[in-house]
Amino acid sequence: MSRGSQSRALGPFEGAFASRVLGQNLETLSPYRSALGGGGAFTAGPGGVLQGRFGFGNAATGQVFNAQVDPSDVLGVVVPLRSVNGANGGVIGGPPAFGGPWAAWTWQTYDRAFNAWRMREGIVCTLMTSGNFWLRFAGGANYGDTVYASLTDGSAISGALAGAIETPWSVCTPATPGRLAIVSTTAFF
Repeated sequence: MSRGSQSRALGPFEGAFASRVLGQNLETLSPYRSALGGGGAFTAGPGGVLQGRFGFGNAATGQVFNAQVDPSDVLGVVVPLRSVNGANGGVIGGPPAFGGPWAAWTWQTYDRAFNAWRMREGIVCTLMTSGNFWLRFAGGANYGDTVYASLTDGSAISGALAGAIETPWSVCTPATPGRLAIVSTTAFF
């Protein structure tokens, strides 16, 4: 199976870039930004952090959680830092088949309770503060809705809901409950 057909067979996953990737360096065609974590890089806080969900980064501690700890926390989509040494298969996130044989036992575990990949505590992660991503919507997503982030588990919500904070993302593709949708900070409706 060729590299291209392998990627298509796996399809999008929670937290994947939704813009076309230019090459092996994972540079995308759309603009995106990430947040810095205090004196260094953000790391997954105690208990780990769900990737492909919203995370709240604390600049003072440099840790990221899926729940808001302080109102000053930086909000972004949690993406594992790409490894250049092949420890995670040389790719960002995704299922073990995509991340290589090391993914399941070195930097992530599957969290059945949340139906998502959990980065282990202390693993360097990136908080993407803008860009185009695939996110999972437990309640479904409506085209054009503003995306809200749950303050308790970082899940994406289509439209306003108590216990959630407004994000700069908008829903670009509709999704039925539990499915993935494309969200963007640069789309106009």
